[in-house]
Amino acid sequence: MVAAAIAWFKLEQKPVNKADIKTLFDAYMSKIVTPSRPFYFHTDDARLRRMFVRLAADGITPTPSKLPDVGPSDPAIAGKWLAQLVNFESQGCGHIRLQLNPEFTKFYSVKLSGPNVTNCDGVAAADCISAGEVAAEVISLFYNYYWFTKLGSVERQKTRLVVDVGPLVGKAVTIVTLTETTGSCQFRHPLVYPNQGGSTLFVYHANAVAELREFAVRRGELTTVGKRARLIKLWNEVAGMQLGSTLTYLNPANAIGIFTVTVNTTAAVAGRKMAM
Repeated sequence: MVAAAIAWFKLEQKPVNKADIKTLFDAYMSKIVTPSRPFYFHTDDARLRRMFVRLAADGITPTPSKLPDVGPSDPAIAGKWLAQLVNFESQGCGHIRLQLNPEFTKFYSVKLSGPNVTNCDGVAAADCISAGEVAAEVISLFYNYYWFTKLGSVERQKTRLVVDVGPLVGKAVTIVTLTETTGSCQFRHPLVYPNQGGSTLFVYHANAVAELREFAVRRGELTTVGKRARLIKLWNEVAGMQLGSTLTYLNPANAIGIFTVTVNTTAAVAGRKMAM
C-alpha cells in the first residue's frame, strides 16, 4: 500500500498529501481486500511493550498491556496512541520501521520530478515523495479502520493484525520465482514456510506480488485505464528499490545469504492459487 501510494504520486506528479492517500486507501479497502485476502499488517510483541512504557510516560493510565481491539473513545487518548503507533520505534516490521526512521527514509523515498524511480538521497524535500509521510498516514488509516469497524463484521475481517512473539533470528533471504505463470498456472504459487526448525526465512514471492499489484491497479481502479500500465510499472520499480534498501540496511537481513529458489511449475502441480 505504501509503495502503491508513492508510485501513484510519481505517476500524477503530485506532492504527498493526506487526501489522496485516503482516497487510495479507501479504494484498497472497498475494492481490493476481502476477508479471504485481508489487509495484513504485522508488528512485534517486544516493540509493543516498549511502546506501552512510552504511552504511560505520556499520561495513559493504567499502563497499557495490550493493543486495543477497539479504538479509544476519547480523541485525545486516541491521538496519543496513534502518535506512538506511527513512531518508527514501535514498528515490528523492519521494512516499515526503516521507512519511518529519519536516518533511512531517504533510501525508501522517491524523487518526484523526472521519469525514473530514484531515491531521495541528496534530493531537496520539495522534490521528494517521502516514504515516511506516506507510511505514517497509511498506518494511521489502518488503525482508524481497524479500531472503528464493528468487531466480527465483514469490514473488520478485511484486516489482519498479527503480533509476532519471540526474537527474529533470520537465517536466509529466499526469493521464490516460477518457471510458468500462464494458463492453468496463473495465480498459483508454492507455499514456502518461513519457519523451519525454529529459525526464520525471509520469503519473497516475486511473481505473486507482481500479479497482486497488477490486479490491485485494475480492480481498485487506482487510475484511468490509459495510465494503468505505467502505474503498475512504477509500483514494481518503487517496490524493487525499497526491497533493495531493506536488504542493505535491515539487520539481520543485510548480514545473511540470499537464495533464489526457482520452482518448476506444471499444470498438474502448480501450488496454491491466489484468490483474484
